[in-house]
Amino acid sequence: KFFFNKGWVQGKNDRSGFDILLKAYSEEFDKEKDDVELLAKLNSAYTPSQGWNIKTEIDKLGLDLSRAPPIKVITQNVPFGDLIALYHTVDISVCPTRGEAWGLNMSESCACGIPVITTNFGGQNDFVNSKNGWLLPTKLVPATDQNAYYEECQWGECDVMDLRKAMREAYENKELLKKKALQAIEDIKPFSWDNSAQQALKALMELK
Repeated sequence: KFFFNKGWVQGKNDRSGFDILLKAYSEEFDKEKDDVELLAKLNSAYTPSQGWNIKTEIDKLGLDLSRAPPIKVITQNVPFGDLIALYHTVDISVCPTRGEAWGLNMSESCACGIPVITTNFGGQNDFVNSKNGWLLPTKLVPATDQNAYYEECQWGECDVMDLRKAMREAYENKELLKKKALQAIEDIKPFSWDNSAQQALKALMELK
């Protein structure tokens, strides 16, 4: 089971890359041949309260999902404790993000022993690597998010075929997936909230 946990409201213009994931998933896997499922938890903080419908937004992408395996989307808020349980129902997280400051969703995934497929552009590169997950190469393209702070910015976009290959490898190589899962748990341990607070305090003290 593949897992996407992030916001997504602007279709192809959105930074999170859910549109890329849907395209890769629908093109790579066949419901008659592959025993896979995609579960997407869309952050309700970014979802408009009125006039926004997930089915309508997916339809706008123009993808052929007729042969795609099951896709389940959760748009409601999920309490933190239930979110942990949700992580433990999946096998791998997929986040083809076009840019991150940190990537809290991916660090949560690693802490739960769920390897991550993501891009090599963003803060997640501090803890996701080829030993504990998959890093997809990106090319810089103009940012298309409608928020003003993206004006004249670029972000990194991965190739759909690279994402397809990584998802296929994760699906077919269970031993590799298990090995990366164990490594992900170890590699994320230094990035705890307590450790982050201590590092921030140290930096502040050096400014005195």
